[in-house]
Amino acid sequence: MPRSCLAPCEQPPGFATWEYTNLARPVKVEGLCGNAVRWVDALEVQGAEVLARYDHPHLRRWPAVTSHVHGKGRVTYCGSIPDPELGSSLARWIAKTSLPANLWRLAGGTVTSMGARNGQGRRLRFLANWSWEPAEVEVPECVRDVLNGERFEAGATLPLGPWDVRILVVELF
Repeated sequence: MPRSCLAPCEQPPGFATWEYTNLARPVKVEGLCGNAVRWVDALEVQGAEVLARYDHPHLRRWPAVTSHVHGKGRVTYCGSIPDPELGSSLARWIAKTSLPANLWRLAGGTVTSMGARNGQGRRLRFLANWSWEPAEVEVPECVRDVLNGERFEAGATLPLGPWDVRILVVELF
C-alpha cells in the first residue's frame, strides 16, 4: 500500500509515493525544461495530470511532476529537486495556469512594475525605467500620475525618461 505524500485529507492530492532513489547525476525531464537532481520520488498517479516524466530507462515509468485540481486550487508536486531551469519552467507553468491575470506584467525590457494599495484602499502602480534610454509603457487601465496629475486612458502610451519613476493610481472610472 503506497504511503500518501501529504497529510491525510478528505480527497487525495492525485498521487502517492511508493519509494525514492538518489541520483548520482542529473536526469533530464521531458514535458518541462530542465533536470531532476539529487533524488527522485516514485510517484503513483491517482487522478493527477502528468506534466513531466524523467528521460531515463528505469525512471521514466514514474512522473516527474504532477498537478491535480483540489477544491478551489490545485496541488502541483515535483518529485525531485529541480535544477534552476526546471524550477523556472515549473514556475512559468504555475503562473500561466494558476495565477490570476496581471494586466501590468511587463515582459523583458528595462521597465519594472510593482503594485500596492494606499491607505484608502486604492490600487497604485510604480513604474521604474532602469536605463539611460527613454522607455514607453502601454497602460492597461485608466491611471493618474500622483505627482503631476497627468491622466492616461487604458491603451495610452506612458513615457518614462532615463532612470525615471512614475507613481500611478488606478482610476475607478
